[in-house]
Amino acid sequence: MRPLLEVQDLVHAYGERFVLTAGHWTLHPGQVVALVGPSGSGKSTFLKILGAHLTPEQGEVRFRSRLIPPQADALLPGHPGIGLVRQDFGQMPFRKVRENLLHFVHTDSDAQEARWTAQWLRSVGLTGMEDVPTGQLSGGQVQRLALAQTWASKPQVLLLDEPFSHLDPDTKRGLLDDLRAWQVHSKRAVVVVVHDIRDALEWADRIDVLMDGSMVASGTPQALYRTPPTRSVARLFGRLNELPEAAAQALLRAPLPGWNFDGTRCFYPEQLRPACFREPQTVVRSDFQGDRTWSVWDTPHGLLYGLEE
Repeated sequence: MRPLLEVQDLVHAYGERFVLTAGHWTLHPGQVVALVGPSGSGKSTFLKILGAHLTPEQGEVRFRSRLIPPQADALLPGHPGIGLVRQDFGQMPFRKVRENLLHFVHTDSDAQEARWTAQWLRSVGLTGMEDVPTGQLSGGQVQRLALAQTWASKPQVLLLDEPFSHLDPDTKRGLLDDLRAWQVHSKRAVVVVVHDIRDALEWADRIDVLMDGSMVASGTPQALYRTPPTRSVARLFGRLNELPEAAAQALLRAPLPGWNFDGTRCFYPEQLRPACFREPQTVVRSDFQGDRTWSVWDTPHGLLYGLEE
């Protein structure tokens, strides 16, 4: 299957301190790819390049095997087949919600406009807000409006830059469910930048890890979680226990949990139980997590987190 979106030999620099590089990157029809990594690692920059809102200094981006031309040659930034929901949402605050929503959409009649507006606003929980000035919306509402606006343009590729960052947990849960249902129904490809890797674990077919401007890991959520290639990648999945390898061998029974990264034994709390210790350790507290409770042990080598029995 030919890639829907493809990047080759990309190089883009910001000043002298940061360089974003990508040798070869692809996105296939219907695929959901999550970009994760620390702040400042280049995720948003990479997304803008994919969406033709930024032209790389070197390399090329192709959509359906056709080269996307430099944006200096375009009347408007972007590409008609690629929808980008930016972190700043790109909305005009003095316009009404309806006007922003339909800014890039052609309708044949007032009745069609009203029907489409109601449908798209309902899909993101903004029913009845058609005539509200966009500047009066909350950050989360503006975010949902930007998403509805992008859906309305019916892109082949949807690019999302931290779409859940301004949402409360209940609204986030509903929006994620709606996004997943839309993607399955439409069979569109999605690239999403997330800070909470749990969102990527739940939704993505592939996770690409960016650090310091480079793609350092790529794989299915299951593969990266179960066998992270580096300590930095393992840390992305939440709390990580870390011990010198010799200390781990003295403290824990074989087989040791987790992985040895350059002489450091690293393992998730869910891999540690009381039976893993050679000798009983003192529990100093319990951390309730809803579906589980962590025991926190005070060991000769520092605090360790594991599952309560």
